[in-house]
Amino acid sequence: MLGIFCGTDITSNEEYKKYLKKRNYKLAVLFLIGVVTLVVSILAQRLWKVNIPEYILGTYMGFGSGLTAASIVLFLKNRRLLKEEERLRMARVELSDERNRQISTEATKIALMVLIIAMYLVMLIGGLWYPVLMKVLCFLICLFVAAYGVAYKIVSKRI
Repeated sequence: MLGIFCGTDITSNEEYKKYLKKRNYKLAVLFLIGVVTLVVSILAQRLWKVNIPEYILGTYMGFGSGLTAASIVLFLKNRRLLKEEERLRMARVELSDERNRQISTEATKIALMVLIIAMYLVMLIGGLWYPVLMKVLCFLICLFVAAYGVAYKIVSKRI
């Protein structure tokens, strides 16, 4: 199974090694974001005594620890792949397989459609009690449509 942001046209193991090394740098940034989120939430709870409900601080701690753990696991997985040529080749083939990329694209389209419909329904129903919720979700839907239009123009010029 490919992730939402996975899939590439890499054809050699050397290119794939460079790709994995770049991903490891991105994972290091993700690790730092997770640690910062975790530390800030702990400081807000213990030292700063911020007037925020406990469940929100717990949510921040969960996000921070989740990002930190996920980045460590993926970093170690990539390091292991870089050391074993056969696994590296198999992972590269799976990542660049056209069928897997098409399945991932279709699944992403379906998930995106469900997300937009859910946001629209929450905007309509939740907006009756929380007008700010309606404004935020409406903005996010408009942001998505605008970002899609800009991205489509940029990508169509590159391809």
